[in-house]
This record gives sequence, C-alpha cells and structure tokens, in this order.
Amino acid sequence: MITLDSFMIGTYEVMQAEYEALTGSKPSHFKGARLPVEQVNWYDAVSFCNLLSAHEGLPCAYHINIPIRDTGNRNKHDLFCYLVEWDKRSNGYRLPSEAEWGYACRAGTKTEYSTGDTIDTSQSNFSGDGSPERTTPVDMFPPNPWGIYDMHGNVWEWCWDWFGDRTAKYGRTGIRPPASGVQKVVRGGCWQNASYELKSDSCNAVEPYKRYCGGESIGFRVTRSL
Repeated sequence: MITLDSFMIGTYEVMQAEYEALTGSKPSHFKGARLPVEQVNWYDAVSFCNLLSAHEGLPCAYHINIPIRDTGNRNKHDLFCYLVEWDKRSNGYRLPSEAEWGYACRAGTKTEYSTGDTIDTSQSNFSGDGSPERTTPVDMFPPNPWGIYDMHGNVWEWCWDWFGDRTAKYGRTGIRPPASGVQKVVRGGCWQNASYELKSDSCNAVEPYKRYCGGESIGFRVTRSL
C-alpha cells in the first residue's frame, strides 16, 4: 500500500502570468493572464518548479543534470532525455506524484468525480453542451470539496511519475510508480475531452518531451512537501 506524507498542492493550475513572470516565455495557444499555461512539456514544468523555489528562497526540489542522460527514460525519440532527480528532503516546489494528484482530486469522495457520479459543463470545462471550447480562467468553475480548482478538465496536468501497469493498484492512494518508462503520467482531462476522461481515476500518458497530447492542452500545478 502507498502511504502519502503531508503535502500542499496548488489551489489553481499554474497561470500564464505566473509562468511568464519567471520564464519570460508565452507558450500557450490561448492567451490570458489567468488562463492556465499550456503547451509546456514535462521538462518545462520541472524547470518552472525550480525557478519558483529559487524565487521564494526555498531549496530546489529537483537536481537537473542536462549533460547526463536519464537511463530510466526509455523513450528513443526524446531529444531532451536529461537526468532530473527529485530531492525528497527538499520542501521546494515540484510536480505532484500521481498518488498525490489522485488523492487531492478525490478530496475525500468515493464517486466517479469529486462532484458525484456525474459531472456537467456548469461544474467543469470539458467538451459538452454549453462548453466554451477553449481553456478558461483557473477560478471560473467551482472547486472540489477541498477548495482545489480544475482537477477535472481545463488542461491535462503533468505528474512526476512514469506511466506504468494500470492493473497493479495499491490501496486507495493510487498506482505504485515504475522506476523507468517511455511516457509520463498526465491527469485530469482537458477542455477537449469527453466527461469520462475526467473521472477521478482516469489517466493518460504522454512522452515527456511533448507539449500537447494529440493536440490536447497540457499544463500543470505545483506541489510542496511539508
């Protein structure tokens, strides 16, 4: 069984204004200060986490070793493929593990979504009747029972973990992550997805160098260990 140490997770997906302030970059297709940043790959996300830690005077959670190849990365097409190591002693900003993300998404619920066994376009940004058909400001839809916004829909969110065997479940907190892989886990679904892709236990997998998932939007939210 996976047990989780105490952690904090971002109330919102990282916004474009926040991303631009630290990186000077505007990668998103849809533009707006309070829209979630999208079209960022996994390497962009971990780099942002370190920049945010440094900005707030916190020790960086990641050791990013660009000259060193990550032997755990089995993706032959990844031209980045540099070693990123998570210092678990650090309380700096980082990506959530898949188990942390799932725990925060469920927010104590046991239903298909944190909204119950159904969800509609008044509760989340996904493809359906009345959908805005684009990303929306990070506080436009109601939060989950723990006050966290957009865990269902808006943009997919990068997690730390490699994607692994989906049949090997370990308790209520999620999947035991593999030590290596070809794709990284993304969770939550996005504005282009059908409702079933937004379920609390739904998962997708994307190559870490990619900035979108089959044309669909990918962003992230940050986490800190306590």
